Amino acid sequence: MCGFVEYIEKKRINLEAAAKAIFHRGPDDQNAEYKNNWAAAFNRLSIIDLSKDSMQPFEFDGVTVFLNVEFYNYIELKTKWNIGILQNIFLNFYYLIQSNFL
Repeated sequence: MCGFVEYIEKKRINLEAAAKAIFHRGPDDQNAEYKNNWAAAFNRLSIIDLSKDSMQPFEFDGVTVFLNVEFYNYIELKTKWNIGILQNIFLNFYYLIQSNFL
């Protein structure tokens, strides 16, 4: 399972030590994203979707998304919607059902 550390605060905090503490949760790839009032670090464990295109965060239509998700029927949905990476399935669900999503 992947690992995340994040904060919401105007003051910039370095997440490197926290990300190292959960390195075992995602040894395949690491990334940190710092914005004006939030930051997140991500440690990726690649299981089904091995594509480097699946490294987080995802930015789509002005929305930045970090997520930890696996779809049981990933291969079926990927074929049905002609989608290359797992997280795009998540984004398609979001846009399909909008306010009922969360």
